[in-house]
Amino acid sequence: MKKFKQIQWALACLACFGMVSPAMAVEPNAPATNVASQPQIVDVSLNNGALTGKVVDGNGTIEKGTTVKVSLGSKLVGSANTNENGDFVISNLKSGLYQVSTDKTQSVVRLWEGNVAPPVAKPKVLIVTGEATRAQDCVGGGGGGGGGGGFGGFNRREWAVIGIAVAALIVAIIAIADDCCENQVIVSP
Repeated sequence: MKKFKQIQWALACLACFGMVSPAMAVEPNAPATNVASQPQIVDVSLNNGALTGKVVDGNGTIEKGTTVKVSLGSKLVGSANTNENGDFVISNLKSGLYQVSTDKTQSVVRLWEGNVAPPVAKPKVLIVTGEATRAQDCVGGGGGGGGGGGFGGFNRREWAVIGIAVAALIVAIIAIADDCCENQVIVSP
């Protein structure tokens, strides 16, 4: 019986350590890694052989006068400049896989003639230049990586300390409950 209690206590400690170890394994100020290694291909339907779209920057501001180039492999097949609304049209294109680029970004699109385009194909392409400003990881005034503000305003290190404290409290409660009930004899009426 005593051996069973020791195994139970050891498993409880191991479980508590397992709950807090992922938070401790991440360095709070470590840079985020880019997970996507392959370009995302977007399906776009052509309108009578013309690719239409809009160019904006990472904050959604219209990019006027930006040159948009469409290439098939290394061959340039069309280009156009955006108007004052950020819109562009590139004509004389056929179905296929193309690279659409500006001086700041490059995307891969699969163009489809309108009558064979899949239902997920978009009618226009949206090109976002530069880096997008995102609202994620801003809870508590900082990024989720460290410093001042992961989830709930605590960084990873603070969450690890809280997790260890909770785990220690659970282990203490289990140990007290086991000690208090170990010497009692249960008698049923």
